[in-house]
Amino acid sequence: MKFREANPYGGFSLIEVAVALGIVSFAMVVLLGLLPVGLSSSQKGLAEEAITDLITAVSTDITTTPYDKTSTQRFGLELDHPEEITAYFTGAGLKTETVSEAQYSVTIAQGTKTNKSLRVWYVKVAWAPQVTRPTDTPPVFVESVVMRANLPRQ
Repeated sequence: MKFREANPYGGFSLIEVAVALGIVSFAMVVLLGLLPVGLSSSQKGLAEEAITDLITAVSTDITTTPYDKTSTQRFGLELDHPEEITAYFTGAGLKTETVSEAQYSVTIAQGTKTNKSLRVWYVKVAWAPQVTRPTDTPPVFVESVVMRANLPRQ
């Protein structure tokens, strides 16, 4: 039996190149299909991080305000308001007076006073009304209860 001599130039046949291109193009289609899912997850993660930072900042502002003050030190939120109040914040966590610049809204409602030394506030962070929120995200992100005690100084 006589075998063919190998091609002195080497290389791949046309069929081998076509099969390799098919495999690579299939892999690229799969990767490109996952790209929107990854971007959406990233966008939601960033939004949730910003919301968490905002609720932490507002809660800290409330708890660190001296007990005899009626508004918070950092954001100027009224603490003794009988009705719930809404404040608007930018994406960077800065308070803004104009709703058109706002990314988030923070609603604060004072809880019932059980005694003179403990006060409670309900804080809710949501998307500002005019913001188009990322898909598959809830309209309200975080609801929190903030308590502040008036402890005697020693």
